[in-house]
Amino acid sequence: MEPEVSIIINCYNGAKYLRRCIGSIYSQTYQDWEIVFWDNRSTDNSSEIARSYDTRLKYYLSDTHDNLGKARRKAFEVATGKWVAFLDVDDFWFPDKLEIQMNAIDGGSFVICASGVLEILENGGFIRNMTHTLQSGDWIKYQLSGNLFNMVTTLVNKKVALTCGVSFNDEIIASEEHNFFTRLCAKGDVCYVNRPLGVWQIGNYSLTTKAKEFLSQDLLITLDQVLHENPSLKEMYRHDIMKSYAKVHYLNALWFMHCNNAKQARSELIKAAAKYNLYFPILLLSFSRTLWNIFMDERVKRRLGIIYHYLMGH
Repeated sequence: MEPEVSIIINCYNGAKYLRRCIGSIYSQTYQDWEIVFWDNRSTDNSSEIARSYDTRLKYYLSDTHDNLGKARRKAFEVATGKWVAFLDVDDFWFPDKLEIQMNAIDGGSFVICASGVLEILENGGFIRNMTHTLQSGDWIKYQLSGNLFNMVTTLVNKKVALTCGVSFNDEIIASEEHNFFTRLCAKGDVCYVNRPLGVWQIGNYSLTTKAKEFLSQDLLITLDQVLHENPSLKEMYRHDIMKSYAKVHYLNALWFMHCNNAKQARSELIKAAAKYNLYFPILLLSFSRTLWNIFMDERVKRRLGIIYHYLMGH
């Protein structure tokens, strides 16, 4: 009999925190689940740890080492549950996570069930509580200009995803979850639980150099896909779409500043501010490398998460 929930763990050399991650699933008060453990060609003892659990954990060894978007897509394809959750190896859930969410969606018609998440440092230090004040309903307006979902505590309706042809896009380098959740969010209502149900451990504030370079390209691909799949959004949410295109220029500016090209960064920020004037303060920051390094540091942006998340969508 197929489980109600499939939990995808994508793993590449995640042995250090793997038992904590898997243990938080086995400790759930809701027990109708399977684990799809996708080993992305790990070279540590992740495989040994994963295989030490019972048959509810289904172990898959990838034929190749893939980017995360492709690895998530492959794991999503073999998941058999009606709902699919995700848990990366260094994150973990609170014991009642699944029970609360499954009760929340009972009797409703939702494409996604999401909740808040606590962000912590690798040493256990608290960063922030990322729980929104939004209520359940149609979220696409807000998702178009930001990213309201986290991978740790989100459940997705697999039948809706398959019916609508929504899966993880292999082209996406740095933000595969944003592409996936945005496209799925356009297909129906979101159920939201206004409390944190898991912990997201931030091991490294900085994306890889390659990932930073492709953030703006990823967003353009996502906008193209979601508007192609849902043409009516263009007129319904014109302003929010404009904010998304402004963010493309902002992400280009981040890359140019990373490459010490402040002149080109300012050119991109001028374009961003022309589309969405709340980027103007960031344009001003670009004239001072010292101020830019202070206020655009990932630690500061996370501490001021409400401002950056809702105003800048980043």
